[in-house]
Amino acid sequence: FDTFSDNYLLKAAHYGFDAISLYVWNADEPRAGEIRDLIRRARARGLDTYLYSRVNKQAFVHPDDPKAKEMYEAAYGRMTQYYPKASAISFCGEVCEFPSKDPRANGGDHRHKKPEDSAKGLPYPGWFPCSDWADWVRMVKPIMNRHNPDCKFVFSTYNWGFQDERARADLIAALPKDVTLIPTFEMFEDHVKR
Repeated sequence: FDTFSDNYLLKAAHYGFDAISLYVWNADEPRAGEIRDLIRRARARGLDTYLYSRVNKQAFVHPDDPKAKEMYEAAYGRMTQYYPKASAISFCGEVCEFPSKDPRANGGDHRHKKPEDSAKGLPYPGWFPCSDWADWVRMVKPIMNRHNPDCKFVFSTYNWGFQDERARADLIAALPKDVTLIPTFEMFEDHVKR
């Protein structure tokens, strides 16, 4: 948090920046009070705060799992409760991975790799634009917005640039229209022949 001193925030605003971004590992992490204070200080200088969600360990379930709503509430709902003044929460596939049922992905958890996962030769859901990612977004977003209706839901396509263009386009078309999308496919242009 030393990075975001009052002087730094003033300079960021002076140079035309309109937001800061920081990782949040747990909804109720030990430094939650400092994060809330940082959000307040940034806002006082005209800066939004985007929280980059690293909250997933307690929510590794498919959206149609009977326990999904409860687990997503405990992870993502709780995060917006702890930080009600955050302007947005950013989500990235590899970080908020879930056991997808898309047959083009292996449905496993990349943090707990099993030999049978690799034997399938399929990408983990965090590295593939699975068809049920849109279902995940449609379940998590209302939970988050119930605690903070003004909080933007930012969804990044990071890591999917190597995947089939049709699969990427289909996922984007299926996402709710009020999601802020960060399409980072251009970072793969040097690697993909068209």
